[in-house]
Amino acid sequence: MIAVSIFAVGCTKEYVTNEYYEETIVKGTEMTMLDFNVRSSNWQMREGYFEAILEVPEITGEVVNDGHVQVSRLYNDDGIMTWTPLPSMRVSVDKVDDQDFYYTTYTDFEWSAGYVHIFVTTTDLYTGDNPGDISFRVIITTQ
Repeated sequence: MIAVSIFAVGCTKEYVTNEYYEETIVKGTEMTMLDFNVRSSNWQMREGYFEAILEVPEITGEVVNDGHVQVSRLYNDDGIMTWTPLPSMRVSVDKVDDQDFYYTTYTDFEWSAGYVHIFVTTTDLYTGDNPGDISFRVIITTQ
C-alpha cells in the first residue's frame, strides 16, 4: 500500500507601487541641495584626522527635529566625475622606498543645526598629507 500526501502551500506577492512612494516619501517633502568646495587651506588637523566645518544655515531646528541631511563627495577617477555618498572608503597606494604602501582613506560627516563637519581619516592615522581640495554636496530634506 502506498500513501500519498498532498500539501498545498499558498504564496502571495506584494508589489510596492509608485503610488505608495508618492504618498509616503515624495508628497510634502522639500529638498535643498548645496555644493561646497573645501580648499586645502580649510582642513584642520586634529588627532589622527582632518576636519573641515561647513557653515550651513539651511540646517535649521526644523531639519534637526524632522529632517535629514546627506552628504556626497565628488571623486575624479581618471577624468570620470562621480558623486559618492558618505561615509566613503577608498584604497590608495603611495611609493615608499620603491615599495607600494597601501592605505585606506575614510571620509565621513556629522551634522547639527547650522553646520556639517567633514572628517578625512587614513587607516594608519598618518596626518602628514592634507586631503587637498575636495567638493561636497549637502542634501537637506524636510517634511
